[in-house]
Amino acid sequence: MILNDLEPLPLILPGSLEYLIASDEIGLFPGAMNYVHSTGNECAFIARPGSGGLLEAVTLKEFQEFMNDGEMDLRQDELEEQWEVEDELFFDVF
Repeated sequence: MILNDLEPLPLILPGSLEYLIASDEIGLFPGAMNYVHSTGNECAFIARPGSGGLLEAVTLKEFQEFMNDGEMDLRQDELEEQWEVEDELFFDVF
C-alpha cells in the first residue's frame, strides 16, 4: 500500500476484482485490454516518473524493475510534492 497523510491507497493489480471494477468504471487507454489478454494477464500498469500519471502497460519483469530500481520511489516523491502543493493551495483558500 502507498501511504499518504490522509489514508492508505491500495495498489490494484490486473486480475483482481478491484481491477475489473476500476477498469470498467474509468476505462483504460485504447488497446490496453488487448495487451492484457496478449500477455495472458501477466502484465501491470505503471506511471513512470515525469509521465504526469499517464499509465503504461508493462510486462511483469518490467514491473519488478520499476519497483526495485528506484523508479517507483521517484514517482512517489513526485506525488508527495504534488500533494504538498495541493495542500498549500487548499489551505490558502480558507
